[in-house]
Amino acid sequence: MSQFDAKHYILLGDSTSINAVNALIERIPATATGNVIMIVHSEQEKALLTIPAHLNVDWLILPPSITDTQQDQWLQEKVTQLDNISSDTQVFIGLEASQVRLIKQHFLEQRQLPLRAISATGYWKRGTDADTFGQQKQLEPL
Repeated sequence: MSQFDAKHYILLGDSTSINAVNALIERIPATATGNVIMIVHSEQEKALLTIPAHLNVDWLILPPSITDTQQDQWLQEKVTQLDNISSDTQVFIGLEASQVRLIKQHFLEQRQLPLRAISATGYWKRGTDADTFGQQKQLEPL
């Protein structure tokens, strides 16, 4: 994400993208509105993010019994419930690779956001080690 003059921002991340989300939050103007949707493993990880009052946040703290499908459904539900999305909304998605595809597709097709408004990065991929995933991303970007 490189545009910081929008009126609305949406940041989606998980434990692997906490630092990136924090860095983006610091650049969002106090006059803007926004939503932060995060999946973390613990209250300790939750405490690593500083969320200013002008941004709304939804947390999923992963219980041991949650399935990948349940995580995906929670994300889809949260994204579907978002309002205030206008043509100048800026979106950051830093999640698991299949989640990035799912959420990016939603913003492009259902919300009709232009591709330039979306910064999407798969930080990891279920069932794949980091080296293999890095090679896959080079061959087939998200």
